[in-house]
Amino acid sequence: IPNKKNLAPALLDPDFDPGRTMSLPWQNNFTGIAWNQDEVPGGLQSVDDLWRTELEGKVVLIDELRDTVGLLMLNNMVDVASSQWGANEFRTAVDVIYGKNVANQILGFKDRLAYVSEFRSGRALAGIAYSSDITLLNVEAGYEKFKFYLPASGGLLWGDSFVVPLGSTHKTNAEKLMNFYYQPDVAAAVAASVRCVTPVVGAREVAGFKYPEIAADPLVFPDVETLERARSFRELTAIESQTFRAAFERAKTV
Repeated sequence: IPNKKNLAPALLDPDFDPGRTMSLPWQNNFTGIAWNQDEVPGGLQSVDDLWRTELEGKVVLIDELRDTVGLLMLNNMVDVASSQWGANEFRTAVDVIYGKNVANQILGFKDRLAYVSEFRSGRALAGIAYSSDITLLNVEAGYEKFKFYLPASGGLLWGDSFVVPLGSTHKTNAEKLMNFYYQPDVAAAVAASVRCVTPVVGAREVAGFKYPEIAADPLVFPDVETLERARSFRELTAIESQTFRAAFERAKTV
């Protein structure tokens, strides 16, 4: 895959695959807070603002612990990328979710398609969201109806990856496909379509000529300031994964 040379250096050494010997990033996204600007004048500044009285029952959270609990941990000044936190820090954030769920502040915990639908319908006025989803909702609306924001306490940066299953009989074809998408002009076209953070160096320069409005979007081509406010949730041990998922499920089903 010769075009691997175009991989953004910041994405080269994730803790699950140092040196990217077994995977390549496909598309990346930010997790932050979002709201309906028509219905929430003045907007939100922090995760704590999701618990305002006027938003009772109109806050949607993503049904994924790394996103929802991770954002609350960041709000508690916990560096989720670090190995220097454990069950206590996680439990503190989950307890907040449990309390707000009991208090009927939360409309629901939704997967990606469902939470977007709740924003679109107007049932959800605010919540935790992915940057590309909010951008595409605005494209659909024809104006900036929704606002996505990385709080000062931080947001999350995550991504989907290309991998080839062990024993694949079409490994060469998979490698050709990855190589194709790592061409800067192709990556720029994909970014213009899906509005995700591209992992390909050189795509921004192409977008500057072909898709100038996309090239200027810090949620697609993030600047240093935006990246400094985003963290990647560290890998969990097998025991942590089992324990934390159980705690998250209990907080959701009160």
